[in-house]
Amino acid sequence: MSGRAQPRSPSRLIQVEGEWCRTIPLTQGKETIVSLHRYESLNQYYWSAVADARTWYAKRNEYFAEKGCKRRAILMARQILGLSREDKRKVDHRNCNGLDNRDKNLRLASDRQNNMNARLRKDNKVGLKGVSWCEPMKKWTARIKVNGKEIRLGYFDDPKLAHGAYCRAAAEYHGEFARTQ
Repeated sequence: MSGRAQPRSPSRLIQVEGEWCRTIPLTQGKETIVSLHRYESLNQYYWSAVADARTWYAKRNEYFAEKGCKRRAILMARQILGLSREDKRKVDHRNCNGLDNRDKNLRLASDRQNNMNARLRKDNKVGLKGVSWCEPMKKWTARIKVNGKEIRLGYFDDPKLAHGAYCRAAAEYHGEFARTQ
């Protein structure tokens, strides 16, 4: 087996939500989507697919010969938004797809805002965000976190009613970062 890298699949021109975009092939058989005007500057690098706890991201390594061949990972989304390593702000993918790096899908966010836009947890047994069963009350309850504090939204006979309360509260408290699924 030779040490040569496997050839990458070609880029594709695709349309996403009415916007023409390009794909950039990654490792692991993945690809990332970028806005057309970003393609040339981003495609000059070799990008890898890396998995985080719940999604995949595109990253590249930068090497510094003057520092003893030190390596630094750069996430594509941070490069697109022009964030330095020292900048502690987060990049939020509006649709929770870390491989969708179109300009309209990226925004700056605080840790709290990024958490507001989190998807439904895998261990959620109800299948509805913000809803759980309250055994002592024998009812469904809805809760939401606001500024690090939990707010109880009430008890309900039906989980869909509890989820409705959560959705209304998310729109009010989380604004553009509200995610209800």
